[in-house]
Amino acid sequence: VLSAKSSSNQPANGSAWGIRCPVGSAARLQLVRGASPSDTDGTGSSCNVLSYTGVNSLPVAIMEFIAHRGSADRVPENSFAGIHFTASHQIKQIECDVSVASDGTAVIFHDKCLRRMTGDPRSVSSLTGHELTQIPLVSHWTEPAQYIPLAKDWIREAARYGLFVHLEIKVHDQQVERAVEAALEALDESGLLSSQVRVSSFSLDAI
Repeated sequence: VLSAKSSSNQPANGSAWGIRCPVGSAARLQLVRGASPSDTDGTGSSCNVLSYTGVNSLPVAIMEFIAHRGSADRVPENSFAGIHFTASHQIKQIECDVSVASDGTAVIFHDKCLRRMTGDPRSVSSLTGHELTQIPLVSHWTEPAQYIPLAKDWIREAARYGLFVHLEIKVHDQQVERAVEAALEALDESGLLSSQVRVSSFSLDAI
């Protein structure tokens, strides 16, 4: 249960609150009162959150910005352009997805099928890593074309800009061991320090 202070410095009377953050240049954190932090069906109250306190007296809350799929709403998702856009906007953390090509090479790509991001109906696992890097990403992006990157090269570039990487292992076709091995090999080859990465997956077996 979170207790919070509003801009008037009045405590939230021990009630449970959920936190929302509207998008926009003038965004303010919005506290939504409910039976628990996950219950946001109650009465909403917009205010400036000064601090929050948990069971272990957590310090003042700090909002962290993470470029999901490499700022995918601004540049082609999971691309080198995403790294450069993220770094140029002083965002220190970036998230990406690792999938596996037919030859066991890790590439930075979210979906099982190529269609959504390339227009190609084939699957990632049906092509080699080299073949995938020749396929351009479809986007509103008007700058030089972006292509599916090898994971080791993409991660190395993120490290060069000092970004903290959130790496999600995508397990397609239930090939857990293959997906994990490819991701770990790419991390080793990239030179990224273990302190600069957090690995996640929707597959418990992969974790």
